Amino acid sequence: MPNTPLEIPLSAVQAEGAPAITRVQLVAANKGVELLYSMTRPSSPAGRGYETSISSIGLGNGGHPSSRMWVIQQLLAPAPSWDAAPGSPPPYPLVYAKALGATYTLYLRRAKQAESGITADYAFESFTRPHFIKGGTDDATRAVTAIADEKSAVLFTRGPGGPYQRQAKLCDCSSAVMVKYKDDFLLFYKVTVPGPVRGNLLQPGKLLYVKLGSDFAPGEPPLEALPGSVVFEFDVATQGSNLAILATTKTGTILAHGPSLGAPLLSETFEEKQKGELASSPSVLLTDSRAQVAMLEGAQTAQARILIGSVPVLEGH
Repeated sequence: MPNTPLEIPLSAVQAEGAPAITRVQLVAANKGVELLYSMTRPSSPAGRGYETSISSIGLGNGGHPSSRMWVIQQLLAPAPSWDAAPGSPPPYPLVYAKALGATYTLYLRRAKQAESGITADYAFESFTRPHFIKGGTDDATRAVTAIADEKSAVLFTRGPGGPYQRQAKLCDCSSAVMVKYKDDFLLFYKVTVPGPVRGNLLQPGKLLYVKLGSDFAPGEPPLEALPGSVVFEFDVATQGSNLAILATTKTGTILAHGPSLGAPLLSETFEEKQKGELASSPSVLLTDSRAQVAMLEGAQTAQARILIGSVPVLEGH
């Protein structure tokens, strides 16, 4: 990696109720890029419990004002972890983890379909931080990864129109994202290391990756994706032969990108205020020749805001 990473400015997106936003995600749309964001609030005075709304804002040439896409009804206050998959037209397919007493259960929502349970057969296990497989050309909802009991990544798959089946334990970790990269499936995952927590009790860790075999078992020893970096949160995107990693780290927010994990990735950093407004919920998306990024700054504070930016990504970097 370069000794002096390039620093890239970010711009703020106007979103009503920003202090209540808990997560952001970029999704490829027919006309540009959509920015999704969620906030959890008590239900209306006439209702009970809480609700999490997921809204979208169109960025770039296909821009549009904020519009509500999904509403998740919940009895308990914790904000659900969720992930959206590209779909046409919106609303985009959604997988999320909802608290049911002492455990979390995974659910799937699709346009014009009722909420359906993914992990109903595992009532005594807890599943959080779900993700669809990224970078594939098939139906993204056919496979979902999640963290079981806060200690290991697991994989669920389904056939066309069929229920989800638990396929494999992937590794021990605190968070994981699986991507299709060229002809392989890669698993990026964070393992916790000793050190002070950040923000909403985010544990420090190191980011590893491993190539998975046809049975989704790791075929080789894992390698460190961002050598020397203490990572809190991360996201990964692929497009063709390009790959990008966006991570919040002990030293700032880092974007690493390039056409091969066999050589050092080009590293770039983003401006962060020096007043304690930490970045969280990183999201990265590769579109044509650019890496689009989004993140929260100062989440759950009065100064909270959504930041976006983009970086040219050239083949052969």
